[in-house]
Amino acid sequence: MNSTDKLISISNLKLKTPAGDWFPLPDIDICDNTCTVICGPNGSGKTFYSRVIAGEIEPRYGERKEYALPETKIGLVSFDAGVRLIEDEKRNDESDLNGGAPDLGRSVAVYLDYEHHKADEDNFLHRFNLERLIDRGLRALSSGELRKVMILKQLSYNPRLLILDDPFDGLDIQAQKELHELLEELIQHCALILITGRRSDVPEITTNLILLKDPAGSHEFTGINHAAVEVWERLNSEERHPPLGNDSKSLIEMKNVSIAYGGNQVLKDISWTVREGEAWKISGPNGAGKTTLMELINGDNPKAFGQDLYLFGKKKGTGEAVWEIKKRIGHVSPALHMRQLMGTPVLDVILSGFFDTIGLYDEPHTKHIDEAMEWADLFGVQNVVKKSMRQLSFGTQRIVLIIRSLIKRPTLLLLDEPCHGLDDQNTAAVLEAAQVIAEKQLSTLLYVSHVAEHHIPAITHQVQLVPHADGGFTLSTE
Repeated sequence: MNSTDKLISISNLKLKTPAGDWFPLPDIDICDNTCTVICGPNGSGKTFYSRVIAGEIEPRYGERKEYALPETKIGLVSFDAGVRLIEDEKRNDESDLNGGAPDLGRSVAVYLDYEHHKADEDNFLHRFNLERLIDRGLRALSSGELRKVMILKQLSYNPRLLILDDPFDGLDIQAQKELHELLEELIQHCALILITGRRSDVPEITTNLILLKDPAGSHEFTGINHAAVEVWERLNSEERHPPLGNDSKSLIEMKNVSIAYGGNQVLKDISWTVREGEAWKISGPNGAGKTTLMELINGDNPKAFGQDLYLFGKKKGTGEAVWEIKKRIGHVSPALHMRQLMGTPVLDVILSGFFDTIGLYDEPHTKHIDEAMEWADLFGVQNVVKKSMRQLSFGTQRIVLIIRSLIKRPTLLLLDEPCHGLDDQNTAAVLEAAQVIAEKQLSTLLYVSHVAEHHIPAITHQVQLVPHADGGFTLSTE
């Protein structure tokens, strides 16, 4: 076939907005050996469009025609697909059969059916630096690693059409470069569709750019206003947590902390002190252990016990309850996003921030509900609080999780790749929020990102995870 051969056409497609209206989307023809980029803000229907093209959902309004049957094969990689994959791994959890040992899901080798595709996959494993992950469970992968493994899985099927939804999200700078090079090769063999909310992600090989508009009534987060800052300052002045039990005001102290999994060294000789009121940026390549470092702090990693690690003035493992740690910490990350119950109402997700639970299991007080609605109004999501998380755009889901992390006025705020999946406008708004938090010291801030352009002027401390001579990664402080 040549570049004029049509694979799929979409016409008269309409998107239902949160306000209940039907918003028309552009018609599209997908031809062989072309790269079509669908670009638009959060809530504009990008992911909906991609799932219609892939044939995963049948729209109420619109027509989808597929040509060149039966040879056309379609691959789709998206955050939603990642969520469904991890949910499947959880449903098959066999921890009870492993003597209580955590079940980290199928290994990368099993997921990729490596033994049957070894000859084809070795090249891609090397190019994406995935050889070391071949025996690791899917649930133990970072968001960037999981994204690369899912792309490799689709490539093993030799797709005629490959759809990548926000393909560069979660990838470090080197991985993004490698993916750009791979796309230049793939367009010689198949058609590509890239979904993104950022114009900067549009590659040079693009042959067709479709710009989607923000439909009326989508109610996306547009920025931090003065009212929000005043609320933060007022709430922050109220004493919610008891004073720290140390004179140095250090929230985190690590001394030669090392973490390994099954002989695989992840972190090595980490020594680091974070004091109250500071703002830090943490960076490093995919798989360097950024998320593991955050999990040591927020209490989600049992390997924190036995380490020379102090949190809020108390040594880890000296009798403190994990909930005593969690009530002081607000946390947002792609991993947390994947663990959220997508069928849970938005208001319940926000309220769960008071109780540090995934889902709402305690009856909230009227005061809690009033405060949650106040935050929802400040962040522009008050009109979707009765909807389920699954009904929201990815970007709005992330904003809801940010509200959840802030609502309890945490002493320490961990923002782990908070802009993952956000469009340009919402990314700017989240960076603005982080700037306000750091500048006014509303919380001690740890901001994790590998994107150099995501600059927060109020951040004065930086640390980078770099390879250790004896394996794994250690911290280099700037």
